[in-house]
Amino acid sequence: SIQELEQYCAYYWSEEANYARKIYLKDDTLRYFRSESNESKLVPVGKDSFRMEDVSSLITVKFEIEQDLSTTMVVKEGDNDPGRLSKYTPPEIDLVLLNSYAGSYFSPELDTYYDLYVQGDSILMGNHVRHGDFEIHILRENFLEAELWPLRSIRVERNKKGRILGFYVSNGRVRNLWFEKQ
Repeated sequence: SIQELEQYCAYYWSEEANYARKIYLKDDTLRYFRSESNESKLVPVGKDSFRMEDVSSLITVKFEIEQDLSTTMVVKEGDNDPGRLSKYTPPEIDLVLLNSYAGSYFSPELDTYYDLYVQGDSILMGNHVRHGDFEIHILRENFLEAELWPLRSIRVERNKKGRILGFYVSNGRVRNLWFEKQ
């Protein structure tokens, strides 16, 4: 029923891989949301268990609901080890949070800059001289996701007073590439 499916609707976070997924209901069907152009239907196959549609391999999604109502989403692709994501609440996006990320960031290894700035009152944007403008999503306070491939996963480093020192970038080909805030 719709009520049963709604209990799974939430944001989920992978501590191991530092990424978020959203599960939501659309047209009486659960959706596994990765980004605006990348989501899959979840079809029930058992109690708390689903099969992901429109993907190239067999992917199953199982929800483990504890007595304290905490929920873990277990995603398994073929024979690979399962990924475990915990339900979480994304941060409130306000101008104070957005402005804390604004600035110029430099990678000595790549000898390049990325500039982060606030557009309007609710959007964090990035800019690079070759790649142009792109949107950045705040997943958690110190974890961002860029819609531009070279950046993708961004882990922010702060000092003890909460001031941003820089960030580490990871994607399919790079892990923890440092960009210092200027």
